[in-house]
Amino acid sequence: MRLRFRFQTPQSSAIGEAVPEAVALAAAVDRLFSSTLYRPPMLPDVALRVLSLSKSPDVSFNAIVGLVESDPMFAMSVLKIAASPLYAGHTAPRTIQQALLRLGLGTMTDICMEAAITARVFRAPGHEGAMRVLRDHSVAVAHLARAVALRTPGRADAAFTLGLLHEVGQAAGIVALATPAIWPGRADPGRLWSLLASARGPMTEKLVRAWKLPSDVAQGIVGNTNGDDGSRAAVTVADPIAADLGLGLPGEKIDPEALESARESLDLLHSDIRALTSEGKKLLSKVV
Repeated sequence: MRLRFRFQTPQSSAIGEAVPEAVALAAAVDRLFSSTLYRPPMLPDVALRVLSLSKSPDVSFNAIVGLVESDPMFAMSVLKIAASPLYAGHTAPRTIQQALLRLGLGTMTDICMEAAITARVFRAPGHEGAMRVLRDHSVAVAHLARAVALRTPGRADAAFTLGLLHEVGQAAGIVALATPAIWPGRADPGRLWSLLASARGPMTEKLVRAWKLPSDVAQGIVGNTNGDDGSRAAVTVADPIAADLGLGLPGEKIDPEALESARESLDLLHSDIRALTSEGKKLLSKVV
């Protein structure tokens, strides 16, 4: 049976039924990605290779350290997050090797993805405010999804990465809106978020294909049935918790049926959701 989760890619008919601007925005993103003058916001190759290597059962710590350190600017961004109050403890790590030994491969992979996403994707001249909202929401959902995953060991291993990437389609849409040759004039601020939400499906697919993500992650983001259902369910549970804590997206509507389906699939009780909300408030105070 296919589980029904909140961030499944909308079908094209749903877009057609939305505001005409949504169809125009989806077409604008098509033009943007096909333009010879445009380069989509790409994840650093190092981050993608770390993500891929982390799935190998026999990967060595030295290989990961060498890979991250091969890009000095990226390594600095990773260390900055690893030294934050959420991870550092009493003493902040001074090297990638120290951070990896202290935090482990799974957490370091999450940190690499967060460094990559926040540095490269959530940027669009003239739309800094919208990108900041989207970035804070995505980072919050990622951390909350990982907290959900900790309560369901082995069933939501990609929750953090999917949480970070579950709204990348909207980031692509904001970039399109910030490109005068693609979208002349400015979008109506009052309709910005509904416009982005209506066209998010095709925009997400475009960006995921451009990034050439590992198949399980890519399928999870676009809602493919072969994706990681456990991780997608964790994101579905985390999303409304982020909204309750003031880090939702403007105008976002939570599907109660999808949320209940996700909660049940992870064997979470309603008391678990309340506990996660309480834990999340403390967690996010150290993150965003």
